[in-house]
Amino acid sequence: MVLPTAADQPTGEARTGWDRPWVTAIICAALVVGGAFITFFRVPAAHHDVVWAEDAHIFLLQAVRQGPFEVLAQGYAGYQHLIPRLVAGGIVSTTPLEAYPVAVFIACSIMTGLVAAAVFLLARTVVPWLPARAALALITLLIPLSAQEVIGNLADFHTFCLWLGVWLIFATPRTWTASWLWAIVAFACIMTEVQMIALLAIIPFRARRRDRPAWPIFGGLLAGAVWQVLTIVTVPRDAAPLPLSQDTVVNGWLASAVLSLWEPDSKASRVILDDTGTLIPALVAGGIVVLGIAGITFGGYLQRLLLLGLIVGSFAVYAVSLIANSAFLEPFAEDPDTLLEYLLNIRYGVAPGMFLSAVVPVSIGILVARFDTLALRIVGGIALVAMIAVFVSADFRAESSRGGGPAWSKSVRAAVEQCESGIPLAQQPRLPVAPGRWLYLSCEEMEARAG
Repeated sequence: MVLPTAADQPTGEARTGWDRPWVTAIICAALVVGGAFITFFRVPAAHHDVVWAEDAHIFLLQAVRQGPFEVLAQGYAGYQHLIPRLVAGGIVSTTPLEAYPVAVFIACSIMTGLVAAAVFLLARTVVPWLPARAALALITLLIPLSAQEVIGNLADFHTFCLWLGVWLIFATPRTWTASWLWAIVAFACIMTEVQMIALLAIIPFRARRRDRPAWPIFGGLLAGAVWQVLTIVTVPRDAAPLPLSQDTVVNGWLASAVLSLWEPDSKASRVILDDTGTLIPALVAGGIVVLGIAGITFGGYLQRLLLLGLIVGSFAVYAVSLIANSAFLEPFAEDPDTLLEYLLNIRYGVAPGMFLSAVVPVSIGILVARFDTLALRIVGGIALVAMIAVFVSADFRAESSRGGGPAWSKSVRAAVEQCESGIPLAQQPRLPVAPGRWLYLSCEEMEARAG
């Protein structure tokens, strides 16, 4: 059954003839395939053979020792990690141990492409202009800072869940089948990213009769949120947060979430901060906010709500992430300059950078739909192309934190050979894990999972 379009949903796209199923299908297929390809090759090939952080110590180790699917609902660090555990369990069950990091990177690349396609589909409720929705999808794939550590690993895939959650909460599916399928996606995402609980604040503003097609999505989010809250209560975090000054949080947001949009190289970023402080990123952020205000002025009910959420959420998500994980900042807390440099280009700026960047295509899409002139379409299209071009240029300077250690596959083969040699081992074989860690497995565990 096809559902009626909400009364306040923009209809500018329908007049262009682009809102046809075959066009949408082609674009989505291109985003999935092209997005997976782009994500996979955004880091050097050698970095595909590196296991990152919790992908080893939590998702791999617990899947090996407790069973791949027995740990799906097991909390860690205060919340659930459903998608990483599900993917890790599937890989551990089907793939030799030495291929684990490559399999994880491929799986994450495909999922990133799927997220890009999902954003393109879901955003049409509030962003009717197709070029603007395409730009939103490309933000998923090209946000410069994500190349440092977020792409290609399960430990940080929750970032893409949070980004997708924004479009899930504002989407109005066109069929009941689509609505229930998106509800499953929403549940899986909020069971992976605890910060998505904040999106529940939007539900009262969307719980209108005309929004009934979105209610299953709200139900999926609510169910996952309840589970996450229970996990927070029963699986507390290890480290208590440190008190951080307002200047630290604001300057950190400007340096990590804003400056990284065009300069993801830490050395070049330090030069900018040494010369002008956070003035340049502050001006850029201010310009984006002004554009967002224009979108709010001329947008509909949901569009205004979306833009407010993107602008406020960009800073709020960064602040919450930084404060909640601030224990690692203790060695730098006494020196503001050193602290600001340390906050450059850390993963907490990726989702906030996505949110702030999204204000540009959303606002342009609103203005094009509102005034619908050829000149505005041309100017808007040029602005979107310029934004994506800045991202592409910055991607060539983006840093990957995966390098510097021995290859995982080589280390696994060497450890298995050592185990099979019959020579008594002084300790369990150890495998390299980035950044700068080791994973210890017994010979029995190694031999059972090796190809």
